Amino acid sequence: MKKVLALLLFVSLTGCTDPYGVAAKLAQDVAVSVNQADVTIDQFRVDGTVTNDEERTILGYLGSLNTLDGNYLACVQDAHASPTKVGGFTACAQSLASAMGNPATLAALHVSNPASQAKVTAVVQGITTLVETTITALGGK
Repeated sequence: MKKVLALLLFVSLTGCTDPYGVAAKLAQDVAVSVNQADVTIDQFRVDGTVTNDEERTILGYLGSLNTLDGNYLACVQDAHASPTKVGGFTACAQSLASAMGNPATLAALHVSNPASQAKVTAVVQGITTLVETTITALGGK
């Protein structure tokens, strides 16, 4: 949640005069969030609140987010290299949002411990909110 607020503050201060900076910042924020989630999920396993199988499933999802984030960053770099292409940064972020929100993948993120499930859901929702906030901030740029 802190990252979302920081992104909103950044966008409000810059007025999205730097769409490349906003788009690139999203890639960094997703990477940091995924790394923090990885540590959290491992701690859940150590604490016994998620099973080994649940941890593998969630870590698989987080690994796929890292791959998607890498693809997103490559898209942003391509859009930056083609400044005449209108809407390139927004298209990159929309593509990331679509890939992250695969319903079948999200349904597999089930954890039997309700408290841990709530935290897993919060992590996924936090990353999704970062992407959605960036799409709004880019405003078609």
